[in-house]
Amino acid sequence: MKHLIIAFVISILLSSCLSNSEQEIGYEESDYEYLFKSNNNSPKKGIFKIKSVPNYSNPQSVVVDNENSILYVSNQNNSGGYITRVFLNGNIIDTLPIKTLNHPQGMAVVEQKLYITDGNHIIVYNINKESTEKDINIYNSQNLKDIVSDADNNIFVTDASNGYIYKINKNYVEPFIKDSTFTSSNGLCNSDVNIAVAANNSIYIINSINGNKKRFTNLPFTPQGLKAHNDSIFIVSDNYGNIYKTTKTKCIKIINSSDSVSSSYFEYLADQNLLFVPTYYNNTLDVYEIGI
Repeated sequence: MKHLIIAFVISILLSSCLSNSEQEIGYEESDYEYLFKSNNNSPKKGIFKIKSVPNYSNPQSVVVDNENSILYVSNQNNSGGYITRVFLNGNIIDTLPIKTLNHPQGMAVVEQKLYITDGNHIIVYNINKESTEKDINIYNSQNLKDIVSDADNNIFVTDASNGYIYKINKNYVEPFIKDSTFTSSNGLCNSDVNIAVAANNSIYIINSINGNKKRFTNLPFTPQGLKAHNDSIFIVSDNYGNIYKTTKTKCIKIINSSDSVSSSYFEYLADQNLLFVPTYYNNTLDVYEIGI
């Protein structure tokens, strides 16, 4: 009987630990870094902070270059922005020779060209030639934010001030969507013929061909960065450094920040279970192992 009681108490404690690892928004939480596993230890489920790499300068966004297996990190820096080339472990390799940046924000790698939003400009850096290729001035844009490409290498850019989402096809720039829904729009990510945008406390799915949109879910915070795990699960950040996993019906905080570090445009490599989070005020790149 004594052994049965002990076993019962242990099972309750284990159940409590697992249920507190992820909490729905609205519950009070303490700071945590956790990793919990399924019964057979495969695959890992949860999130674990591997390392925090210093020596960045107000990092704003991270993007992967799959062909070269490296990352690019935009640094806003008080005296002029710059882009660092980074190993997948978060360590800095070098700085790209781009002299025209002021406050670089979102980035995308398309056909070995790095596209960088900066004010009302998009800087295009040729990765293979290691030189700036062009500076695209988007007329009437005010505050370009994130940038992403679709399956056909069309490029889409959010403007947080005017409700536009711009589309770039080769050298041709056009307003793809003008809608007050997308005022304060931020993060973008792609999924086949669709793109997803974080705007006005919501995530929207947009057909990248005809522009038809639908609301995926509402959020109880103002979203910043956005990545898709699949068509039904997204990872999204807020302006305070918190990271969430969200479906249509549930939003769960998976990284809790009490420092208001800000973490805008993170990178998520689903095939490697890695999450790279730039912390604007802590000047670090935080690397996590993540299992959804």
